[in-house]
Formats: sequence, C-alpha cells, structure tokens
Amino acid sequence: IRKLMEKELHEFQLELVNRNNSLRLLNLLSSRLDTVSELDEIGNETVHILQMLGKPSLVLFYIIGEDQDNLELIAYSGELNENELENYRHTRLQHSVTRIAIQTGNIMRLDQFSGDLDEFSRLKDFLQQHNLTTGTFIPLQISGRVIGVINLFFEQQNTLAQLQNDTLEAISKTVSLAIKNAYHLQDLEHQAQHDSLTHLPNRQVLHDAFVRALMQEPP
Repeated sequence: IRKLMEKELHEFQLELVNRNNSLRLLNLLSSRLDTVSELDEIGNETVHILQMLGKPSLVLFYIIGEDQDNLELIAYSGELNENELENYRHTRLQHSVTRIAIQTGNIMRLDQFSGDLDEFSRLKDFLQQHNLTTGTFIPLQISGRVIGVINLFFEQQNTLAQLQNDTLEAISKTVSLAIKNAYHLQDLEHQAQHDSLTHLPNRQVLHDAFVRALMQEPP
C-alpha cells in the first residue's frame, strides 16, 4: 500500500510540474505575441515555444494562401537544407494529411488517420528522409475558418497526454488570435493608404514616397 501511495504521489507531483511548465510557456507565448504584429514574427515566436514544450525534431508553421489550396511556410525549426526548405515553402493541400486535419478543425496525430500512409506518398518520403516516425497537426482558426496549420514531427513515437493536448489547444487559440489582430492591422494600414472606391494609393502614399526620395537624395 505504501509503495502504491508513493507511486500515486510521484505521478501527481510530475503532473503538477508539467502543468506549471505548460502554464509558464503559455504565458510566455502570450506576452511575446503581444509585442509583434507581423506574421513571420508570430510564427517564429510560436515555433520557439513549441520547441520548448515538446522537443519536436521539426516544426513547420503554415498559413493558408488566398486561393485556399496552398500552404505558405512562414516559420520553421529543424535541420533543413536550402533545397528542402524551398520544396516545403509552398505545399498543396490536395491529397495531403494536413488537408484532413484542416477539414476536421481538430488537433490530430498521424496514427489517428485511417488508411495507409502509402496514400500520402510525399509525406511518407518526407518522414523517411528525415528519420521521423510521427507527427501532430494543429489547425489555426478564426471564427471557425481555418487560416493555417502547425505541423510537429518527432523521431520517436510521441503520444500526446491530455495535458499536452490541452496546451496545444490553448496555443492554437492564442496564435490564431494574434494572427487575427495582425490581419486587422494590415486592413487598417491598407485603408489608410488607399482610396476606398478605387483602391488605388492615395495622397498619403505619394507624400511618404516623396519624403523617402528626398531623404535618400545625396546633398
């Protein structure tokens, strides 16, 4: 009985430590995202926190393109050479595991997908090439509309505990809100610099360009 109680106490203490660490990382991410407004900055801060949380071998942070059929890479971590990075910079959603995760709108692991990975030959080749065994896909949503996805890949099987899954859900909501704010700021900046009817640059844009040209002109 004593050993059983000691085991339960140890498990409780470990869970408490993990919970406190997750809360600390969430607070850190939230405070960092409050200081940035560009998409690549949001991506880099998020990738950094995810590295601290789960130690993934590779993280790919994608935003869905305007055509809704392509993913654009805005941040990553892991060992990728220039050719690999160029190949992964733009990814089509069609016939991809990422597309399935986006359609569900839920965090998913590779082992949750039905069917054989042979159906997704590009992903299978990707895993083999980088000695990876599993992955986790985190959709980013604004008002129910998926705007991006964060892909985490691991060298060893990494079954997400409920606590870690809850943390990833919280990270998804925090990052999605930051992206929403970034888009809002972009819209405000566009409205301030363009005519509301023609959408052409207004006088403010011409004035700013004239001032920059004067400042760059040698004496």
